[in-house]
Amino acid sequence: MTKLRLILLLFAIIFLASCNEDDEIQEFTIISFTPKSALEGDKITVIGKDFPNDKRNTLVTVNGLEFAVESINNDTLVCFVPKNAQSGQIRVVYKGNDAISTETLSIEKFEIIDFIPNVGFEGDVVSISGNGFTTEKNDLNVKFNGVDAVILQSNINTILVKIPPTATTGRVTVSYNNTTITSAYDFKIVEKIDKEDPKGNAEVYLPVVTNSLLFQNWEYDEEDKRTGFPELDSTWFQGNMNHNGFPSTKVNIKNISTNEIEERFYRASGNQYYADGKLETQLPELFSDQLGNDIDWVVLLDLDRTSWQVYNIDGISFQIPLQGQTANVELSSTGNAKIIGQPRMETIAGKELEIIEVEYTFVTDITIRIGFFPLSQGSETKSRYWFAKGYGIVKEIFYNGEETGTPIGGDFSTPGERVLFKINE
Repeated sequence: MTKLRLILLLFAIIFLASCNEDDEIQEFTIISFTPKSALEGDKITVIGKDFPNDKRNTLVTVNGLEFAVESINNDTLVCFVPKNAQSGQIRVVYKGNDAISTETLSIEKFEIIDFIPNVGFEGDVVSISGNGFTTEKNDLNVKFNGVDAVILQSNINTILVKIPPTATTGRVTVSYNNTTITSAYDFKIVEKIDKEDPKGNAEVYLPVVTNSLLFQNWEYDEEDKRTGFPELDSTWFQGNMNHNGFPSTKVNIKNISTNEIEERFYRASGNQYYADGKLETQLPELFSDQLGNDIDWVVLLDLDRTSWQVYNIDGISFQIPLQGQTANVELSSTGNAKIIGQPRMETIAGKELEIIEVEYTFVTDITIRIGFFPLSQGSETKSRYWFAKGYGIVKEIFYNGEETGTPIGGDFSTPGERVLFKINE
């Protein structure tokens, strides 16, 4: 009996020893993973050495948050990024052993940051900025208050879309990978101005040529406030002048102090009020002269819309003589306009005039290369015009703009205000 017990004890010891050997966990390591940056719901593939082929008991975490494991096979582990994940190192845990990646997994947020412009008319192009988009535009869906928009192009941070015809004011949504995000505020859809409205023909906003006007010109300080004393200019008009191929109204502006005369040209067609663009783009004359007929006429007032594009110069190149050398110039410039509020009554030069106020934003980037040395300047300026029936533009405001890079050329509008002071009828 004692002998039998000894034999059984021996077998038990051998069995337990073999079990302990089987339970020993081999060390494993993480070699790499892809992708290095991901969104919620994305699949992460982790390559390792000596990974356990035991999906059920393997835990994957980043910053303590568990990532669901899809499979482990031949040292390849596949898992998914959960909601609310944050960037960090990947950790794989199995029965007390673990391995940590040397690189950090970057978690990108899928979000809408802004859209430009934030008001628009059907058919206008809107730029949506954010994070977590894709270059495959067909994988995205954009809606304006529930109405599908046409996506023109996209990348990781920007989507260009066209406002659909039946869209109404409301939130913008972007859908990708079965996830939908919503803008923080509404996109405003603007209506066409009623063509039956008595102001419907832009020609009524051209100045009556028999009038002569006196304007005050104020300069602004850094806070866009009047400073110093105004200069005066005398303004008179000539009708039916042929300019850039169209009958136009010529505006003569004489600085009373210097006797210098500036000439401007305006015309109307239907509900659009046009100006000679070489003056209105606020580009230095050195460059605007190179643009040919691209900006012969630009729309300053559009009675059919409350926002529109004044002009767009997209990456043109030309050469100019500069300091005895030939300089290569690259120029991009865009002007956009929007009507501020509704037509209203204002007291101008002692008269109650109904005015339409329009705000303009001009963005310009210029690079000049002489040899191997580039000089670049970027600028963004804002201005506002007040239009009054029979008097044309009765107030012009040029705000302090923002500039970057090396100053080039000059001739940008001086911040200040030009306002109608006296009417001679």
